[in-house]
Amino acid sequence: MWQAAVGMLVGIAALIQILEYFGIRPKHWQVAMNTQSKWRLWLMIVLVAIALGMSAFSLYSSLHRVSNAQFQFSDKAPLQVIQDKKYVNETVDVDGREFEDCNFSNVTLVYDGVAPYEFVGDHFDGSIRLLSRNPSIVDYGALEQSLAKYPGISGGSFGLMDQNGNVKPLTNFTRQIQPPEQ
Repeated sequence: MWQAAVGMLVGIAALIQILEYFGIRPKHWQVAMNTQSKWRLWLMIVLVAIALGMSAFSLYSSLHRVSNAQFQFSDKAPLQVIQDKKYVNETVDVDGREFEDCNFSNVTLVYDGVAPYEFVGDHFDGSIRLLSRNPSIVDYGALEQSLAKYPGISGGSFGLMDQNGNVKPLTNFTRQIQPPEQ
């Protein structure tokens, strides 16, 4: 946002310099620059280059911005119930689904945080990968892994904080401190 404002101001300054260079100015302008023609030309070139650079940067930023608008959470729709299904060596979307008595073996679970989910009476074996297309979910996972490295943390909770700062704990955990391997 600030890039656009700075780019606009620099662009206006460049336009004034261009008009001044060619001798075009409104009659009510009392201040005229008494600088040599070369200095005005170089000032004009520098201002135009800055304005173009700021415009290009703003355009690049707007095109490469990661938007979380596509990841809006909604718990309005009922969960899709999936029962007694085997998932082996595949990718499974988790959002909006309730898995009952399913078997998961060597799967990738994808959770984007757009809908609730449930696992009821399921069995997991092999390796399980958790992935997300939502940068906020991925960043939360990174935070959780970073904090897990600190041996002084022996427990804690994970919860939902409302707009008033009230916390509803969802899970509690305790960590079993393992002795370092030698």
